[in-house]
Amino acid sequence: MNGPHNSQAEAALIARLLVDPGQLPVLALGKLTPEDFYVPVWRDTFRAMERLSAEDRPIDIVTLRELVPDEDYTSLLAEVTPGHRASVTEYADIIRRDSFRRRLIGNLDRVIRVAEESDDQGVIVAELQEATSRALLNLEDGRLISPDQAIQAYEDILEERKHFQRGHPWGIRDIDELIQPASGGDMIVVAARPSIGKTALAAMLADRWSATGKPVLFISLEMSLAQLLDRATARYGGLETAQLTRGVLTDADVAVQRGAAERRRGVQVWYLDDPYATTASVRAAAAKVKLLAGSLGAIVIDYLQLLKDVHEQEVQRVTRISRQIKAIAREYDVPVLALSQLNRSTEQREDRHPRLSDIRESGAVEQDADIVIGLYRETLDSRRIDLEILKNRQGPVGRLTLDFDLRSLTIRDAA
Repeated sequence: MNGPHNSQAEAALIARLLVDPGQLPVLALGKLTPEDFYVPVWRDTFRAMERLSAEDRPIDIVTLRELVPDEDYTSLLAEVTPGHRASVTEYADIIRRDSFRRRLIGNLDRVIRVAEESDDQGVIVAELQEATSRALLNLEDGRLISPDQAIQAYEDILEERKHFQRGHPWGIRDIDELIQPASGGDMIVVAARPSIGKTALAAMLADRWSATGKPVLFISLEMSLAQLLDRATARYGGLETAQLTRGVLTDADVAVQRGAAERRRGVQVWYLDDPYATTASVRAAAAKVKLLAGSLGAIVIDYLQLLKDVHEQEVQRVTRISRQIKAIAREYDVPVLALSQLNRSTEQREDRHPRLSDIRESGAVEQDADIVIGLYRETLDSRRIDLEILKNRQGPVGRLTLDFDLRSLTIRDAA
């Protein structure tokens, strides 16, 4: 159907997605569909991108060429330049607006034809009312979902659950028995005082979640890459982390470490080793991992308060960071595990087990997080570590006692 359209906006959106396919989930939230495109080749391209994304396949000229039948497709893609600077949502708004106008014009054309052909006033009014209803149904604001659309979406989710396990298991039996798997869109906070075991738990979970076949992005603001890999190789049969940090290694020590590193080579954990990272750079790194690896399974941030987003007031800064972390989890449909420090006030109490109110600048973090886990060890040389489920939006809370292997910095079920 002819009507309002902006071919340049459609081409520009495709160009942006070729550079950054990680933005596709953002468009899904806004309900942009292939049918909203006017130019057939860009409609077919967007449909192909959605299919490749759903299949966790890379999105590039080669893979798109397999799915789009146009004979001149390769040359058309080559002419699409990445020089467009507006965001994908701005281009999507233009495309969606024109699509709505075309549908509205089509509905009104039908009313005009009925008015020209029928003498029955009731039939004409009924057609006008039907056209109005169809127009309102198609007027998506990206958030308003009709009852039929909600049930259809939920039935699709149920169908997926028949074939795939939902979310990432924790890999520790006691935790898996208490709370549900970490799922796409979840913001999970692990909070503790320094040196209790936050990073050890986060690194273990990153390894285990990557075993599902989708890579995990680990944002390290506090520890260097070498420090993280010292700990990681210890879990794979290498030297104790304390031995690695003491000083000069012998040839035999190096051989042990190389062997542990080789055993770990296939673990799909990507690192952003940047002490100046912001939520914007986290979002950019996530998009890049998804582009290079073809998928993304989870994000780990060590730790939340160290992100360098700028704001004059610390509480407002952390509030903004918390909101952005939750948004990233939803945009990429992955769990985001963010570590957090606890206030010193825990040390002044007789019972030092963590509480929700102990999280630094906790108001927004408490509200945004789906799961909050607190860690506690009575002394730094204790192997007993208490894990507190302080908040669980979808299930129970409670306390678990686990074993902390100080040699390999590994947390396990208690014997």
